[in-house]
Amino acid sequence: MLEGDDLARDCCICEKSVTYCLTMAKLVAFALIAAFSSAAAPLSVRLLTNKPSPQAVGTPVGLSAVVENVTPGMQVFRYSVSVNGGPFHIVRDFSLDKQFVWAPSLNEQNARLRVTVRHNESKQTAESELPFQIVSRVKGNAAMVTPTANPLVALFSAPPCPEGSQFRVAFRRERDEEVMRTPALRCNPSHSNNVYVAGMRAETEYRMRSEVANGNNVKPGEWITFRTGLLDGDFPVVSVPVPRTTTTAVSEPFLVHSVAALANMKRPFATDLSGEIVWYSLLPQMLVRVLPDGHFLSYGDGPNSVNMIQRGQIVRESDLAGL
Repeated sequence: MLEGDDLARDCCICEKSVTYCLTMAKLVAFALIAAFSSAAAPLSVRLLTNKPSPQAVGTPVGLSAVVENVTPGMQVFRYSVSVNGGPFHIVRDFSLDKQFVWAPSLNEQNARLRVTVRHNESKQTAESELPFQIVSRVKGNAAMVTPTANPLVALFSAPPCPEGSQFRVAFRRERDEEVMRTPALRCNPSHSNNVYVAGMRAETEYRMRSEVANGNNVKPGEWITFRTGLLDGDFPVVSVPVPRTTTTAVSEPFLVHSVAALANMKRPFATDLSGEIVWYSLLPQMLVRVLPDGHFLSYGDGPNSVNMIQRGQIVRESDLAGL
């Protein structure tokens, strides 16, 4: 089979017309370029979501990638998010898992979602982006409470409050005088204020309300009723050798159990000082750090970016709702 240059040269020998030879050479070159381009179409990717935009604050959004023009080899996927025109931040680094559940921060936002696919052998990459809007749950001036995927955790949403003030949620069991409070947050004067409420027992009626504090001046909202759900599994029994008396003040009212849970192939959980479960992880993982903003760092199983090993490959940051 003649190569392009050989064919063009033979054409010039056989034909006397220089114009004809040059035309044939160009046609052969174009054919070779087209054949090469067809065989090596660039890697491309499309980003899909399992819910349409917009969605309310606190709604998890499933992301997935559809890759096209794939050549044999390993593809890995990275997800990044930009909020309100800011820089992109990686929310899940390269992994063989092409799907990811995005848990937006608890505020209204205009986000851009990005997936990057990389072919590990050729190092080719491709990206795709989508805009996504998160909107307020609050209608008018009334606060509201929304259940989450974790039956012991509620999402409390309240209207904007004055700049310079602090927002928190007070909650207590029905017919119980002891009141607990979430950590105080800076008021958002232009958007809703949202916080997860955790530390509640299963199948129990609670009352909760917003509190807006400015110095010693505290403005309480109306009480809202919320009932926690059932535990969705069995957990190790926690015994309390010396029960706490109700008059004893404590600085840390909860205990987090991680290693003990893993020893029995259970999920991490937390109890109050009476040994009652008040929170648990939705996934089997080992907690390694409790962060001050109600988030956790943990080791978990899942795909990495270079091989098929899955055990203990993931360092995951999750919130109280397990997202």
